[in-house]
Amino acid sequence: MKQKHIQTKYIDRLYKKMMTDADFKDDTLRVVFGKGQPTEIVIANPQGEIYLNIIDKDKDFNSLAEEVLEMLES
Repeated sequence: MKQKHIQTKYIDRLYKKMMTDADFKDDTLRVVFGKGQPTEIVIANPQGEIYLNIIDKDKDFNSLAEEVLEMLES
């Protein structure tokens, strides 16, 4: 149960970052994780052009989300 909470926290942080940052406000965020499929974080602009698509079958969601947050914040 705790693991789920941690994952949600990272999604919340990622989502808040996108909602409050003018550069990312209109972009869409798609997150896939769990049950035998690779972790995936996709960010696309309003035209549907994907500019960030990270898929990693070895990393857990938290590590991946942290990486994405670092990228967005740098």
